[in-house]
Amino acid sequence: MILCRIKEPGCDGRGPSSPEMASVRENVDEPVEILGGRPWTNRRAVGVSILMCSGVMAGAAAVAFSAVDAGWFQGTGAASDPVWKHVLGDRTQGVGSVLEAAGAVAVINLGVAATLFSGILTFGLTSVLGAIATGIYVGATMKVAVAGSGWFGVLVETGSYAPLEFIGVMVAGAAGMMPAASVMVNLPGHAGMSLRTILRRYALSCGLSLRWFGLAVALISVAAVIEGVRVSVIASG
Repeated sequence: MILCRIKEPGCDGRGPSSPEMASVRENVDEPVEILGGRPWTNRRAVGVSILMCSGVMAGAAAVAFSAVDAGWFQGTGAASDPVWKHVLGDRTQGVGSVLEAAGAVAVINLGVAATLFSGILTFGLTSVLGAIATGIYVGATMKVAVAGSGWFGVLVETGSYAPLEFIGVMVAGAAGMMPAASVMVNLPGHAGMSLRTILRRYALSCGLSLRWFGLAVALISVAAVIEGVRVSVIASG
């Protein structure tokens, strides 16, 4: 979809561009430059959102990992993770099937992803708060797991699915921040941007956010199946 409304030579790339046209481009109340049929500013919004969400989550996880004392929790290793407890119970009752285990894991992780994505409705606020909370949870549970199994044990136990889960929830949080980022990255050069234009840009970016959230759901679902296989094997062992 071409978003150029200026019907003059130079607008569509088929004619020369005059200084007057350049001035109009700079002051037009809509995005003009196109990349793949979408406003080029979305590329910056995606980058800013991913960097911000991953940075917040990683920072919160690092703080939690360094601050948490593994002795505060009962049990160690993967069994101390509430997700595993929810699926395995006391580890004496096996799950019915891989799909049952994967479904239990997916429900929890997709719930987290939906919470992170809710920033699309709150100008990114709940995505930022959710990223902080998720990072703290990841850091704290990682500290407990490492205390019980060591780094190598944690890698063997969770390496097949945990990275996908983390990337998936991070992408979901970034998707929730994208509409706000799309507006914010343009404000410095468009101080006089009208409220109508801001709301239009925000609304247009919601479609991009939904596509990225779809990617997050796919990653989390694949990770849930992998984790479900491992949980099913452990529960039946």
